Amino acid sequence: MKITATNKGFSTVEMLIAMTVMSLMLGAIMLVIFGSQTFVSDASAHAKALSLASLIQEEEEVLSQKDFNLLSASSSLYTIGSTTYAAAITVELQPDYATRKVTTSVTWQEEHARTGKVSLVDYVADYENAASTNTCSISGDWSHPTVQNVQTNFAQLVGDSSGIYSLGGVDAYKGRLYVTATVSGATKKNFFIFDTTAGPSPQLLGSLDTTGPSIGSGGAAVVVATSSQNNNPGNFAYVANAYNANFATCTPKPADPNGGNCAQLQIFDVTNPAAPVLISNYLLPTTTASAHVTGSGSSGAVGSSIFYKDGYIYLGLTKTTTGPEFNIIDVHNPHSPAWVGGYKVGYVVNAIYVADNIAYIAHPTDSSATLPEQVTVLSLTDKSNPVRISGYKAPDKQGNGKSLYRAGSTLYIGRTVNTTAGSNDAYVLHDDDPANLVALNPNTPQPLGIKLSSSINALLARGQLLFLLSGTSGTPGSLNIFNPAVSTSTPLASLALPGASSGAAMDCEGNTLYAASNDLSNKGYLSVIYP
Repeated sequence: MKITATNKGFSTVEMLIAMTVMSLMLGAIMLVIFGSQTFVSDASAHAKALSLASLIQEEEEVLSQKDFNLLSASSSLYTIGSTTYAAAITVELQPDYATRKVTTSVTWQEEHARTGKVSLVDYVADYENAASTNTCSISGDWSHPTVQNVQTNFAQLVGDSSGIYSLGGVDAYKGRLYVTATVSGATKKNFFIFDTTAGPSPQLLGSLDTTGPSIGSGGAAVVVATSSQNNNPGNFAYVANAYNANFATCTPKPADPNGGNCAQLQIFDVTNPAAPVLISNYLLPTTTASAHVTGSGSSGAVGSSIFYKDGYIYLGLTKTTTGPEFNIIDVHNPHSPAWVGGYKVGYVVNAIYVADNIAYIAHPTDSSATLPEQVTVLSLTDKSNPVRISGYKAPDKQGNGKSLYRAGSTLYIGRTVNTTAGSNDAYVLHDDDPANLVALNPNTPQPLGIKLSSSINALLARGQLLFLLSGTSGTPGSLNIFNPAVSTSTPLASLALPGASSGAAMDCEGNTLYAASNDLSNKGYLSVIYP
């Protein structure tokens, strides 16, 4: 019998090949299983981040509807489950100057050292107040701002190195910077328009002598707004004229700089910035049938402060002999201003802020006054008859109300410096109900305050940040940036002003601040500040 041998088993090589295939298959299966788990985890984290970003965007939209001053860049950490999400908000002013681009980005750490990120973009606009002067949109890191001191002083900036220009007011509006000054010579210009779109150094576009060749004076404050009267839109500058005259007897000339010495308000058509045109010298009524404003002393009843809102100019004067220091003027037609109403403050009006038919007035006070308050709050429901509804006096009852700003339901007040122990130069007040300002901010404990040992001559607030421009005659001033929610004792940043000067006025557009200051020789300086 013949036996035939056959190979029916596996060789070693075949076994190795089979094991390799099985390993690859098992690896693929495990990758699918665990990769699916990672994918599910990533998808869950992404969904949570997207939900968080959406919620933040909705909150920003609500803030914009309440008050555009509340919009600003910020960053926060959120912990959801075991994951920490970092949310960052940026706010960018758009070319139309009425719209802000709000971007919310949320990042988190995924497995294997990967970073997840989602971003949402929204555009918010304040079309109801399209003519508003609010074109400020603070963003970025302001803990180490950059200061661009324009030339050595303002005189050099305007090409007159021998001149002395003491700056009074600044307003940044739609790519232009408007500056008022009092000057050392009667034939010099005192109203200036700069282009701010070409970089940090403003470029002079146009200038004007607002008071005529025989008078060396100028404006104390300026505000610019858009008007579309007769469907002919244009930009108009409103200047609080600081030159004193006998307002009971003088006669203004309607559109002649030589009449600028007999007007508390001057209106300029600045639609063509290279050739601004004076269209109105407006003298407040002096008859007993209306405002009957007349001066007091050598500088009474002159323009001292100004605010614009919704077709009305709110003009503050120095102390008057008769008539109101706070005046409301209808400028829906800038060519034909009309006095509407006023309020007798009894002191110089240092600053005005108007919101929601409420006017806030910062002014001096003294301990013997019937109402020794630094801020008076008026109802403007009837503009022909403003009515006081409340006021605020600091716990020490000292120091004059010098500057103020309102953002949402928070009122910021700056005072002239005083040496009372424990007193503050700036206060952050609750203002949910303007008629109950005192009750909302009791003296014990004191309201949130900031001590700089210097007068707060201008301030503005954007979102979490508060900008204070300080300076007292004879002492250098500074720009101090605070986040009051974090600290009122340590500023986020503090910058000395050029030439050891004292702060005079401040405004911002987009993400840039413009600060005016003056030294002991009355020489003015213009600083451009950005993050």
